[in-house]
Amino acid sequence: MSKRNPYPHGPGQPKSGLSSKDCIGIALIIVAILATAGVGYWYYTASESHVAYDKGTYCPDSGPYARIALLIDLTDEMSFIQEQKLRHFIQSLSDESREDSVPQHAMLSVYLLSENDASAIPTPVIEVCNPGNGEGINEFTGNPRLANKRFTERFLDPIDTTIGKIVYTDPAKTSPIIESIRGIAVSNFAEEADPGYEHRLIVISDMLQNTPKTSHYREGQILEEATLRDLKSDLQFVDRVDIKVIARQKQERLQGKALVEYWRNYFRESGTNLTTAERWGE
Repeated sequence: MSKRNPYPHGPGQPKSGLSSKDCIGIALIIVAILATAGVGYWYYTASESHVAYDKGTYCPDSGPYARIALLIDLTDEMSFIQEQKLRHFIQSLSDESREDSVPQHAMLSVYLLSENDASAIPTPVIEVCNPGNGEGINEFTGNPRLANKRFTERFLDPIDTTIGKIVYTDPAKTSPIIESIRGIAVSNFAEEADPGYEHRLIVISDMLQNTPKTSHYREGQILEEATLRDLKSDLQFVDRVDIKVIARQKQERLQGKALVEYWRNYFRESGTNLTTAERWGE
């Protein structure tokens, strides 16, 4: 019976293990594969972050990620102080350092309340997306300077121009606030905002509804259930509602807490909630 050879590799026979040269070669191959994968992932994520824009609105070609509708009631005159508050507020919507500004890829639509809005969907005086100011754009895959130029020309400048025009309108005999909100809901809030974004409705008005059908001047702030069901809007996809109540001389009785409660009930019945109510004094 022969004994097992304790030395499996005889003289001149190759060893079964890898040489140091082989190990270095394999390591270099692995490094190359990882580097290629890293570059591919970087290029993929950079391409994914690139957004193609519509040349008219500067919204993404796929559509705005969210909508902010601003309804401004100029059916009565504003005081100088109220006008300055309006200007400051609209300008703040383009200030990206503020939490309540229009986020990148969201659309701002500004509407003016008029007597004609009682029977038609309002037409915005400005409708533009925030394309972003160029911050965070990769130098290799984007053009930060062009993005900043686009932000100024397509977002900031139109807002500034609009501010200079909207405060000069003639007083109206009626104030169809509810009808305007209903029209805005149809044209802006038919579906949910993209994940991470919010649909918003902002109303700057004395909030005194006044049409032949229903009027706070005639009926006060009592909102009957039947009337509420008849007048409600479809705002189920609106994430927040903010109202700025323009104080009117000699209307303190109509513009108290009962008025805010009236609109709170109205928005609740319409599928959303009144988030904030701020009074703009004279």
